[in-house]
Amino acid sequence: MKEEFYQVKREQKLYRTCWDIYPKILKKIIIGKEEKILDAGCGNGELGKHLNIRELDGFDSDEQAVKEAQKTGMYKRVIKSSIYNLPFDNKEFDKTICIEVLEYLKEPERAFRELMRVTKNEIIVSTANFNWYKLKAIFSKRWRNQYKNQIALNETFINSRFLKNLAGKNLIKVKIFYMSNKMDSLRNLLGSWLAGEVGGVFKLK
Repeated sequence: MKEEFYQVKREQKLYRTCWDIYPKILKKIIIGKEEKILDAGCGNGELGKHLNIRELDGFDSDEQAVKEAQKTGMYKRVIKSSIYNLPFDNKEFDKTICIEVLEYLKEPERAFRELMRVTKNEIIVSTANFNWYKLKAIFSKRWRNQYKNQIALNETFINSRFLKNLAGKNLIKVKIFYMSNKMDSLRNLLGSWLAGEVGGVFKLK
């Protein structure tokens, strides 16, 4: 089954991130060379190029994305799979990294619970900050239309509060962080509203 975020024109290639977010995310976390990592919704494999570790697996629901990620040669294995029903054992991975995926899902909380099942220590999530989308929509017609489309697709308003509530519902702790592609330092001072991305490091134990 294809995930909701690919139920649009395939030529848009939504499995590719819109800016080079990976170095910023990797500054927020510590990954040991011997840890087993899952790239959840790996897209075309950009994370693998930046991470460069031996025990890296990935999955994506889009067949073309899987092929592109496999070509990078940076993954131990890349498979096609639904995020809601992963073919991995319980606690198979030390950490899971999920970049720009939850905002495209109809059921992000259900997807997160499945990531919890296959992860032992930490889940690192990065997602579009809908507060920033909403703010831009006030001043820009182009962003107003994009904001409406995004909300219609996802049906869940994702921001730092959503991530905190996600942690609370699952009785785990989360450390929130913010990222932006332009004027990062300035915007992140008021990250809850001005940052383009909101992220969380979820501690499972």
